[in-house]
Amino acid sequence: AEGLRLRLLDLMGLKPAPVPALHAALCTFEVYVSPAHQACELLKRHPRIALLQAEYEVAEKTLRREICRQYPDVMIGPAYEFDEGQSRIGFGLGLPIPLWNRNQQGIAEASAARDAAAQRARAELQRLVSQATRARLARDTARAEADYLRNVVRPLVERQMAESIKLIKLGESEVPLLLEVLNGWLDLRLAILRADLAEAQAANVLYTMLHPQWTAGKGCPAGGDPRKSQK
Repeated sequence: AEGLRLRLLDLMGLKPAPVPALHAALCTFEVYVSPAHQACELLKRHPRIALLQAEYEVAEKTLRREICRQYPDVMIGPAYEFDEGQSRIGFGLGLPIPLWNRNQQGIAEASAARDAAAQRARAELQRLVSQATRARLARDTARAEADYLRNVVRPLVERQMAESIKLIKLGESEVPLLLEVLNGWLDLRLAILRADLAEAQAANVLYTMLHPQWTAGKGCPAGGDPRKSQK
């Protein structure tokens, strides 16, 4: 417990000094974004997508610059020449690159860089959508398991415990049978806790992906204000 407390303080950026007591509670953040709109929400709000979009915009502007460079800047200015003992002053015309080159290599490289940036953004979006889908499935699975344990298994175990207590009062209980009942009750409580923990972890992963607080975004039509529920 002390090691986990120090690890938590480290994640919070706090020194391992006496601090107010950390209250152990299982907190789950609900997500009000439908699966059909989670790709839209990730596209608008996730910081990694925002970074890749910025890289794509840079590549796009670089390509535009290279396209503009295929037409050379015509340089017109005063010119001086000395021919057959006479000085002449006029105007000169200059081209920094040949007309027939048209900067084809620069355009090809910039186009390839832009396509690569777009492909990275699409691949990252697909990866995040898959990760959010897996987190949603893990949350729903853990929630269903916890509900089954509470609503179906626990009444059976409680009934068995009550019957064992009656037998003890009648003096007819056997120690191995009682030990088995107590172990079953303990295993059930631990299984419920594990299911609750798995649900909270998956729900919080999904929440941090679809409702990041460090980015600004209008969200999708199906999105709502994130709410906090204490379990």
